[in-house]
Amino acid sequence: MLRAVTRLHVSSALVAAAAAARQHRTRCDGNEQPQRRRVTPVRELERDVIVLERQVAGEPLKRINLEEMIEDLADPSRKLVLFGEHHDDEKAQDVERSVYDGMARRQRDSQRRVALALEFVDADARRDTKSFSEGETDDVNKLFRGDGDARRYGPLASLARALGGPIVAANAPRRHARLVARQGVEALDAIAGEHDLLPPLPYAHEPLSEAYAERLQMVGLRSANVVAAQCLWDAAMAHACLDFLKRAPRDAIMLVCGAFHVQHFLGVVDHVEKYTESGGLFDPLERDEFRVVVCVPMDGPSFLRRSLADVWDDPSLDTVADFIVFTRGGHGGAQGSCPA
Repeated sequence: MLRAVTRLHVSSALVAAAAAARQHRTRCDGNEQPQRRRVTPVRELERDVIVLERQVAGEPLKRINLEEMIEDLADPSRKLVLFGEHHDDEKAQDVERSVYDGMARRQRDSQRRVALALEFVDADARRDTKSFSEGETDDVNKLFRGDGDARRYGPLASLARALGGPIVAANAPRRHARLVARQGVEALDAIAGEHDLLPPLPYAHEPLSEAYAERLQMVGLRSANVVAAQCLWDAAMAHACLDFLKRAPRDAIMLVCGAFHVQHFLGVVDHVEKYTESGGLFDPLERDEFRVVVCVPMDGPSFLRRSLADVWDDPSLDTVADFIVFTRGGHGGAQGSCPA
């Protein structure tokens, strides 16, 4: 069994923190030009993050430092790390690079690779992803849907290549998700020649848990077709990660995606659990073999106030993730539920 947790419908603190930090419109693509960014030293990042660890269900979260979180995620027993963020939170992307860098470097001595799976790289880009990973081309932009994604996550993909980590095109093609959103899941039957770009069909096109169904409704995703498109993304990312682990059982994989896809152990986690249940497509995944991390942007004054108070007994935070990372001054943009 993947998880043994009681899941809340929504974290009020999570929503409030993101709302306070939201400074501009949610968007899934942008027009910014890609640029390279360094891996921020962990000691420097510590000033701008608050890391909370969920150690025991039902008990207050424990505050730890970022280095301690990285050490946990780099443990050889971890196979799958699901990292959820808000796409306009640049500080979260600094954390992602530092986390991936720490995980990959700690695994080198054991000859164990840490693959990088990205929500923002569709299955259409598999060939480009392979060429980039293997050093046949330096054009990282071709991996992504648009310039905005290339600017945000191109440096992370370049870091993975530099550290010898495979890059996995984790998502279903956006055109297929849009087709489902417009015409329903039956429309996928007409693209038989492209089924290899999708998770095995038929996929679970309805929410696999009541809690996730309620969260989808809460953010306005009520149409059966739009919900099916969201589930296609969740299923695709879960399948891509597990398929990599099946082909490379000695390795680990880190998925970076919108927070909505993984927080409260829902969405992608639901599909991971279904794929690894008895009789599923993949071998069982023990609870100690995966971790969920969720970054939450917080405006500067709120960050300072919460940091000084250092009280984390809010029950609405208990089931958000294994690790919650509050980021100072981050933007609360898209978090993984953009309409297909």
